[in-house]
Amino acid sequence: MNLLENKIIRTTEEQFLKELTEISTMYNVLEVDIHGEEIQTWNNFIEIIEKSFQFPTTCSDSMDRYLDWIRDLSWFNNDAYVILVKNSKQFLTNNCKLKDTIMNDLEEVILPFWETEVEKDVVNGKRKLFRVYLV
Repeated sequence: MNLLENKIIRTTEEQFLKELTEISTMYNVLEVDIHGEEIQTWNNFIEIIEKSFQFPTTCSDSMDRYLDWIRDLSWFNNDAYVILVKNSKQFLTNNCKLKDTIMNDLEEVILPFWETEVEKDVVNGKRKLFRVYLV
């Protein structure tokens, strides 16, 4: 396993705990737990993300604002972020379009930003490990 690679990982809870233990020995990790069965709308999703990542303003009316804040996180002193989606098969089961948008934004915007783009886009920007585990 490459501990510097930001990615979305489908796994078991046991494997997640093993990787989290390993990651936690190398990084100061902020873990955010999401229960898939509780997330069926944008508002369900963004409320948990806003609270867990302590966004300075609400993003309920703006996906762009969510993308801005999730690529900022300057108010934290962590060098790794982990989102655990428990019961991931139930995550946004009735809104496949929104699920696809969120997952695509994670894969194409957020993860690459924290893996490499932050160093060239932010003054004194530092790479951060950012993983999403789907259990």
